[in-house]
Amino acid sequence: MTLDYDPIASLESIGYLEREASFLYLVAVHSGYFLRRQYHRFAGRDGGTLVAQLLKKATHRQHIHVIECVHGWHIYHLTSKPVYEALGRRDSQNRRIKGDAHIKSRLMVLDFILAKLGANLLEDAASKVDFFTTQCGISNEVLPHSYAGRLIYFPDGFPILVTNAGIPQFTFFD
Repeated sequence: MTLDYDPIASLESIGYLEREASFLYLVAVHSGYFLRRQYHRFAGRDGGTLVAQLLKKATHRQHIHVIECVHGWHIYHLTSKPVYEALGRRDSQNRRIKGDAHIKSRLMVLDFILAKLGANLLEDAASKVDFFTTQCGISNEVLPHSYAGRLIYFPDGFPILVTNAGIPQFTFFD
């Protein structure tokens, strides 16, 4: 998908550093939820104050909701409408609260994305539809879809990788 704006710069304009904005972009697009260790992995650090600074900033701005789990663990949910609006994803379902199984699968998706940084990923339904209709010559009618008040293509939201040879690789998380 080609954007006519820089989503990272949009998040920087509301007070995030480039690294924080890049991570929050990945969270917003692919998951909606994240763990401390995922930010550490993204930043290439084993610990320190980086994640504490991001969490303090995002909590203070009310951009994340903290979900407390057993053993003092926390899951962070990016819920802020202004953040999603800054990314051009105002109506993203990722900002809405979900059940435990859905949260777990979205955290697995983010782990997968972090392991595949730099890979050719089809990020959203629009880029998936474009790839399969334009490059593969597949009709819209046979693409996976559902109806929830409107037509939604690729409703599972799972990423699709495209190899250098142009072959799509589908993913599933459960």
